[in-house]
Amino acid sequence: MKKEFTLKEKLVATIVIFSIIFFATLFIEFFSWLYFPIILFLLLALMGFWVKPKVKEINSTKNEEGKNKEVKTKKKTGEIIKFRVAGNQHYKKNVNKLIRDMKENYSLGLPYEYTSDKEIEEFDIREYRYQPSLINFIQFLPDPDNEFDKNAIKVFGGVSEEKLYHIGYVPKNKTYLFHDLSDEIEHVNISVIGGPYKIYNESEGVVEFNSDFNFEISMQRKLSNGSI
Repeated sequence: MKKEFTLKEKLVATIVIFSIIFFATLFIEFFSWLYFPIILFLLLALMGFWVKPKVKEINSTKNEEGKNKEVKTKKKTGEIIKFRVAGNQHYKKNVNKLIRDMKENYSLGLPYEYTSDKEIEEFDIREYRYQPSLINFIQFLPDPDNEFDKNAIKVFGGVSEEKLYHIGYVPKNKTYLFHDLSDEIEHVNISVIGGPYKIYNESEGVVEFNSDFNFEISMQRKLSNGSI
């Protein structure tokens, strides 16, 4: 950052430079060809003391603009609501078929794609076989004949619209999002989470355990009226 000199420092520097110019005219009269570049250099140095630097002001303006842009970006993002599909343990056959189709369709990625056994041991972490992956096609259907809840909503998922599997229900305490607030929802997606995982065990080393797959619903609400 360029230093800003005080008024006192500027005055002292000005007196010194003019003194140098004065004495230079006395001692280099026989070398007049040196006179012009020396005087020019000293005058430029003098201007450097008096011209107010604007770098700081420009930078602060850019920072302010950056802050404004950041705030606007945040305001453009609606509220995101996340919750898990309920009852998927009762539809294991359908869940297994969905996982099979996603493997064949390469929607799940490769097993333990980003973490090696050495890293699992070194950092003592639980690493799932597959990273959270979005289901290609999803559907939500009301189930008014449900004997437990007339507001129940079935959840379907698949790799194509022609082959969807019933994998569970929207949790009872979240069905209002579909019944009462459907006009406020921007978009919805479902991710496959959980499943088999590896952990480090001191006696056995890195071992893999079987675990059920789960599904996470993510809903993004629209911005309210008047929002920027």
